[in-house]
Amino acid sequence: MKKNSISAISTTSAEKYNPNDSDSVDSFWEGASIEHKGEVIGTARKIGQRGTQKKPTKVQVTLRLSPEVLDFFKSSGKGWQTRLNDMLLRQIHTENHS
Repeated sequence: MKKNSISAISTTSAEKYNPNDSDSVDSFWEGASIEHKGEVIGTARKIGQRGTQKKPTKVQVTLRLSPEVLDFFKSSGKGWQTRLNDMLLRQIHTENHS
């Protein structure tokens, strides 16, 4: 018998799993769920695939802003669109309470 030889003895699905083969990994995790204390709290998804949205869905729009407004929000870094949205929401709540 040769040293360092590898042979497959069993043909069960668990032994056919190859962590270096993306198809094998996908089929292994297909239909998997995440449970906590017996309750399903999520499902497995691929890297980069988004889960269900936790807050109400926002609506995509095209909006024209003055360069000053855009520069102001963009200069604060990542998340500038969220900050702009939050500021507009605060303004709405302020006007509704007046």
